[in-house]
Amino acid sequence: MAKNAADPCGLNARQRALVDALPAHGWNISEAGQAVGYSRAYALTGLPGAVRDSPVLAAEIERKRYEIAERNAVTAAEIIAGLRKVAYDESANNSDRLRAFELLGKSIALFAEKVVTATEDLRIVLRRPVDAEVVDESPEQRPQLRLRHAAQSPQTAE
Repeated sequence: MAKNAADPCGLNARQRALVDALPAHGWNISEAGQAVGYSRAYALTGLPGAVRDSPVLAAEIERKRYEIAERNAVTAAEIIAGLRKVAYDESANNSDRLRAFELLGKSIALFAEKVVTATEDLRIVLRRPVDAEVVDESPEQRPQLRLRHAAQSPQTAE
């Protein structure tokens, strides 16, 4: 296929259609390729490699991802604010509140049990234990726990 003179990147019409169809197909190159007219066999086997081997096409796909991400930008602060709102909303479903607290904890690596660092043939696994201390043992409610990493425990602080 001839390159499209009107396309600023020099993509042909089918390549441009592929780039434009990707968001609607969850960024799945094979599905988007079939939708814009590539054969099923080529879309499943050859198209992913063709995209990888074409720096112009790969760059245009990344530009499209960036464009959409910018248009729909949500900051980490907005996400955390929304999670906090759900977590502390007493009228919300308990499972929703629990999930919000879980995601908030993950956002600060509260539940990280190990850190894996891989360097060529060497693999190092560092464990970060988490301590818990009982804060409130009132009989009306479950005990409240305060979690901290072992590095923050009073035994290691001097």
